[in-house]
Amino acid sequence: MNTALTQKFNEIIIPYIDSGFVGVVLIADSNKVILNKAYGTNVSKLNSNTSFWIASNTKPIAAIAILKLQEDEILSTKDAITKF
Repeated sequence: MNTALTQKFNEIIIPYIDSGFVGVVLIADSNKVILNKAYGTNVSKLNSNTSFWIASNTKPIAAIAILKLQEDEILSTKDAITKF
């Protein structure tokens, strides 16, 4: 891993811990892992394999994907779900 780049990412991420951020950050470029690190106030219980319950965080991602598919004229938000 690029130590200077890892340090730069740490400088960006660490201030968010004071605001309550707890999680694992994975930054990769193609097949090269740049950063895979656990952050939080009790990081001793976290590691890069820790699973998190993300609940409804995927809804905005799904919405963006649907709107992109509509933009590309692959589907329409007016289509019935039974079409798919």
